[in-house]
Amino acid sequence: MANVVFRLSSKRSGDKSELLVRFYASRVIDLRAHTRLFVPTELWNDKMQRLLIPRRVVTEDTIAATEIQSKIEELRTLILNEYTQTHDERDVTKSWLERIIDQFHNVDRHELTPLSAMVDRYIVARNITPRTGDQYEVLKRMLDRFAEANKTLYVGRIETADIGAFELFLREEEVTTKNGKRRMVERSRNTINSKLRRLRALCNYCVEIGMTDSNPFNRYKIPADVYGTPVFLTLDERDKLYATHFDNPSLERQKDIFVFQCHIGCRVSDLLSMTTENVTPDGFIQYIQFKLRKSNPIVVRVPLTETAKEIIAKYAGQPDGRLLPFISQDKYNDAIKRVLTDAGIDRMVLVQNKHSYKSEPKPICEIAASHLARRTFMANMFRQTRSERIVSSFTGHARGSAAFSRYTDVDDEMKRQIISGIDTSK
Repeated sequence: MANVVFRLSSKRSGDKSELLVRFYASRVIDLRAHTRLFVPTELWNDKMQRLLIPRRVVTEDTIAATEIQSKIEELRTLILNEYTQTHDERDVTKSWLERIIDQFHNVDRHELTPLSAMVDRYIVARNITPRTGDQYEVLKRMLDRFAEANKTLYVGRIETADIGAFELFLREEEVTTKNGKRRMVERSRNTINSKLRRLRALCNYCVEIGMTDSNPFNRYKIPADVYGTPVFLTLDERDKLYATHFDNPSLERQKDIFVFQCHIGCRVSDLLSMTTENVTPDGFIQYIQFKLRKSNPIVVRVPLTETAKEIIAKYAGQPDGRLLPFISQDKYNDAIKRVLTDAGIDRMVLVQNKHSYKSEPKPICEIAASHLARRTFMANMFRQTRSERIVSSFTGHARGSAAFSRYTDVDDEMKRQIISGIDTSK
């Protein structure tokens, strides 16, 4: 049974002493802390755990003592309520008790600010781009739904167990479909991790600006992302797609744009922002990677192939100097699946199930999206050069990048060539 016990500190300040608190709830939970509440020493009764206030005479001192007694009871109630809402006793530490006391003395600062309300302020403070800002708005809506289904996460009152509960919510959240049925939202391990990393950034910001000293991520480790073997098009498949003509003008345009991306290996965020100014007189496409513009703003230069030049010439004269007739990223991904399917590029590949992590065979056209172009460029470039240094100079990856190393695995064709070279029976 949980209990809160107060006692006087041995140190006195005039006729007052600070009240110390002891909280215990089991054989392993026995915590002590300073309350920052100072009480008249002569009025305190240890046995009754309260101030014995004279009732016959009302003075400024008795009124002040009554107010202090009310605060003592409020603090006692707050500690017990917080304990009942804590899911994991491992979170009940001295810092947990000290945080509650801090909240008690700063009610307005802590209790009245839902973490979701900090999202817009964070976006402005960090000068976050609209595209990344949209992802934080998604997190904001998730926090609001979590508040409806479970509890509101308030700044300074978030425990490690709350992060675990939010992660579980992301794994098991259900939505109502148009026909009124309930279904679980499918989110991969990596998708959930990305939401947790943004949540951690938000919590770090609240600590940074002094809204709280408590950060639940100090003892919460976000699981590692899970990646399978990258899937990419062969050069024959890439060229077959380019040779396929589509009567639908929109599909024809998006097919050409995807093939162009396969020839320069950029991310879709860089592709969508390219203009004619990115093409140099000496036949290169050059750009600063949007993703790394703040941390590593190096210029990436890729020589344009004849096919890439042909595509640029085909769509010359776009509005606002745009390089190609881009559409939205979502529609672009849908178009990629469509053109690969219609071109008959349906080779079966093994992909990892997002939830069971088991390998499943699927047609490459079914799992294709814009990043397939970057993988196609990188993997085939490595096949040709066998050099990570050369490939990274085309893609802008930093040396030793864990993400880059996944694209430079030795594939079956390279293994055949190596074995052929050491086969003495020929």
